[in-house]
Amino acid sequence: MLGDAKVFAAIGAYIGGIWWWLIIIPRFAAAFVHFLIAPNRPEFRLMVTDQWSAEFMMRHQVGFALLFGFTVWIIQFNLLNGVAPGESRFGFWLNLALHIYFGWSAWKAREGLTMMARGGDPDISLTQARAAQIYPYFIIGLVVFMWWVMQIIAAYELWELMIGWPHIMTILLVGYSPFTDTVVRGMVRHLIPPMQDEGVVAEAACRSAKRSYVRIGRVLAFVLVLMIIGRIRGIDFANLASAGVGAQFAGRFIEILAIIAVG
Repeated sequence: MLGDAKVFAAIGAYIGGIWWWLIIIPRFAAAFVHFLIAPNRPEFRLMVTDQWSAEFMMRHQVGFALLFGFTVWIIQFNLLNGVAPGESRFGFWLNLALHIYFGWSAWKAREGLTMMARGGDPDISLTQARAAQIYPYFIIGLVVFMWWVMQIIAAYELWELMIGWPHIMTILLVGYSPFTDTVVRGMVRHLIPPMQDEGVVAEAACRSAKRSYVRIGRVLAFVLVLMIIGRIRGIDFANLASAGVGAQFAGRFIEILAIIAVG
């Protein structure tokens, strides 16, 4: 009976992994991407992009989720069968395929990603326009850098640093940063008071105020993303605070926010 229980537990672990990583995660990814870019309903599209890019990103983001789920399931399958991460090269090739797939998708959809980074607001500065042009290439560079870092970690067999797939989570967080920027611009459009006066001066003042609010929102969003990446990377902010670093950082951060608010 004890042997049968172990067999059923092992089968349950296999089936559970398939159910979670190859069904639930890809379906959740499909729902999330569909919510953002609505490839079949452009009028409900939150992220500004062209139709071809919307359809392309919909297909390949789901494909990436499937490949990622398959990679995680294979690694879990090996662990359940007593195969350590460093004993099989299959994980290396799947991880390489993940990075190549994401980088290739960013390259193919670079025009659509630039449109997403620009957003639908016509009031965009020259610096923002240049940053939007660079954004797809920055994503590709980040993918290459993350793969290189993970190879160094694997070479030293620091497998505990790979728990939670921090390199993939970092790429996804940065890759979806235009969504955060869209949220910031949308909140500013709804929260900023309407222009009271008429004329060129009033219009310029309203545009300047809106840009200032957007910049403040971007700073806050950037700090939030950095904190999330820090948590993914295993940085314990509580220990930093107990060591006195957190208090110093908080004080400097409040000063920065005060300067931004006054500006």
